[in-house]
Amino acid sequence: RTIVLFGDSHAWMWVPAVIPIAVKDKYKLVLLYKPLCSAANVTFWDTAKGSYVTACDAWRTSSIAALKAARPSLVLLASLTSRRYSAPGKLFTSEQWRTGLESTISKLKSKSTKVAVLGDINMMSVSPPLCLAANPTAVQKCASANPNPNLIDDNLNSAEQSAAKVEDVRYVNTLRWFCTKTCSPIIGNIIVYLDNWHVTATYSALLSEVMARDLATLLKPI
Repeated sequence: RTIVLFGDSHAWMWVPAVIPIAVKDKYKLVLLYKPLCSAANVTFWDTAKGSYVTACDAWRTSSIAALKAARPSLVLLASLTSRRYSAPGKLFTSEQWRTGLESTISKLKSKSTKVAVLGDINMMSVSPPLCLAANPTAVQKCASANPNPNLIDDNLNSAEQSAAKVEDVRYVNTLRWFCTKTCSPIIGNIIVYLDNWHVTATYSALLSEVMARDLATLLKPI
């Protein structure tokens, strides 16, 4: 009885949310991730190094093989979906990303293994911690619009949702836990974002109950 979080650092950031679920229902939790390497079966262009990231392809292939052999109860796929490049100066299209994620899902799901996709959060226009430090009495200066107009052309969340639908697996819309018309840097008295791209461990843990409700039908408590 194992739950696996699989993907890049956007799988890692959900560990605090999933730990209480695993503990309550007596599952082992495994994090299988590699920074910058998405769950979607696609080859990235690294703009900083000026080369393709073939290491991600090798890691993904070996990881999927290991998961198929281990036959976990549930695999949760999570990836950064903003500003991902397929070639020099070219962002991934929705079709490319959808096809890549469908490939991964189809390889992982089986009679013994269920798969779900954790949708991505909105990338923030500024680094919330740095902005909050500079604006302690005007925190909404650090908010971002939803959707973020700076990212509207390269956010691949809709492609992930489509892939989940085609493969008939659960898609968890996490964005609704962060944003209305804007994405606030603080909810209640908790700082939401670790940086432009990631949720803080504190806020991730706070979302455990709503995450559990979305995953309830995929898990069987002892």
